[in-house]
Amino acid sequence: MKRINVSITELVVGQDVTVWDTRNGWGQGGIVREVGPTGSLVIVDPIGNEHSFDVHIDDIAFEVEVPYEADECLDFGPECSGPVENRWTGTSQGYQRPRCQHHGDLHEARGRRISGDYPDSPIAPSWFDPEYAGERWDDDY
Repeated sequence: MKRINVSITELVVGQDVTVWDTRNGWGQGGIVREVGPTGSLVIVDPIGNEHSFDVHIDDIAFEVEVPYEADECLDFGPECSGPVENRWTGTSQGYQRPRCQHHGDLHEARGRRISGDYPDSPIAPSWFDPEYAGERWDDDY
């Protein structure tokens, strides 16, 4: 799923939405309970509290989750298969990128192979030769 910006006229009762105050940088997520004809919005947050918004303010934006399209796979091509979803990139920062099931599996396997070749360990793997480039395995650079 990805998040996209929509206008208030595109919101429907029961839809999961995040309302953003772009001026102040805060957001409130919840389910749409009511979309008023005069530009008002009521959502219910995950713990049941109601939040009302006057959406005539220019600084209010709305985001909803929608499925990715097949051609949005980061590695899009003829071999794409399966649903396109945000998948972990293998970085310690926890980044996610849209990939189909096939490319997500390939990327994960590549990450496992690299982790095996270059373990996060103070002990060098058997193939490491410190004489080759005058380096040590546990250098902090």
